[in-house]
Amino acid sequence: MCDAVALYGGSRARECTVGDADWSATLSEALGREVWASNYGHSNRTFDEDRETLTCLPDGALVLIGVDEGRFAKPLNSPRTLPPAVPSPPRQHHYDDRATLDLARKRQLVAGWLDRGFPRFRKNCIANALSLVKLVTACEALGLHPALMASPLNSAIVEGAFDDALDVWVGICRKLSAEHSMPFIDLRKSCDLAACDFYDLFHLTEPGYVKWQAALSSEVAAILRQP
Repeated sequence: MCDAVALYGGSRARECTVGDADWSATLSEALGREVWASNYGHSNRTFDEDRETLTCLPDGALVLIGVDEGRFAKPLNSPRTLPPAVPSPPRQHHYDDRATLDLARKRQLVAGWLDRGFPRFRKNCIANALSLVKLVTACEALGLHPALMASPLNSAIVEGAFDDALDVWVGICRKLSAEHSMPFIDLRKSCDLAACDFYDLFHLTEPGYVKWQAALSSEVAAILRQP
């Protein structure tokens, strides 16, 4: 039997690994045994949508749940189109490193999120936090092993502009991590990403997702080595 790792989240999670085959090979090599890794990230995906597809996972799988200010800002009653409960489609990456936004445009997006995204965050944060709790407990009830993963953020551009939102959702995740004795992986400061590794403020392009997958694989391998 092989180890199984599933990454859930929005488009930020979808863009943060190279590909399922490459990620599986990286983890298998690190652990010296077969590991199946799959990225289930999908644009605008909610925690409720994640919960609806857990039954497709093998028993005992490690479930990485992408968390970020965008997921906590998502309205729960927004129209949803649930993708099939299968591994990533052939075209995982939707952003091209040859057409990344310039620095001026990226800085404009910071102001745009503060103007439009932050009010949605304040309105929907608590409801999404409750949905995240349901997702974690659903994983446990199914014999899966949940862990939280902070999604990539272009900190070189954002700097401290999102701190008000970050303080809230990171605090929620740390509390939930402690209550459920599950890992909270936060690579945003340790992964050494540059502004040019992102298409915009959130979505990695090559070589950004190569760096992220390598750092994430190290954390995941450490988790899988535990009894």
